[in-house]
Amino acid sequence: KGDACWGFSHEVGHVMQMRPMTWGGMTEVSNNIFSLQAAAKTGNESRLKRQDSYDKARKEIIDGKIAYLQSKDVFNKLVPLWQLHLYFTENGHPDFYPDVMEYLRNNAGNYGGNKTIKYQFEFIRACCDVTKTDLTDFFEKWGFFKTGQFHIGDYANYDFTVTPEMVAETKKWIADKAYPKPKTDIAGISE
Repeated sequence: KGDACWGFSHEVGHVMQMRPMTWGGMTEVSNNIFSLQAAAKTGNESRLKRQDSYDKARKEIIDGKIAYLQSKDVFNKLVPLWQLHLYFTENGHPDFYPDVMEYLRNNAGNYGGNKTIKYQFEFIRACCDVTKTDLTDFFEKWGFFKTGQFHIGDYANYDFTVTPEMVAETKKWIADKAYPKPKTDIAGISE
């Protein structure tokens, strides 16, 4: 119970991390998907809810109009990932993250380490393809499509360039699938 559950799950989550979901800047983020799942399964209150992370993340990233990875708060970066889980586990995809991870294992390119932003775009595609949902608006809101040069510190330093071409290519890939939009604004979900 409590922080002991989170701490143990957090460390086990590091063992479970995989490269296509752990690009630079995500080392202390993607592992916490497992922490939140373990906490929920054992009856613990969500740390995101307890810390008011949903509102903090929206204010910093969405209202602040910054790129997703520019947030230095790992819990703010965890919010949109958990919102996807919350929405899709209630809307026909109870194994959302296992399915996304399997998709990435089988479909993501090998870019030679996590020093590339391409994995972020692979993740976006996986979420859309696994759920057959057009998540363009969601990822746009959360700053995944912000262009520019970004310096990210995360146990190592990463310098990412997100080009308009990368964004356009990903949005076109999604549009070409002709998937329906979500039934609700996923970025507005809180527990």
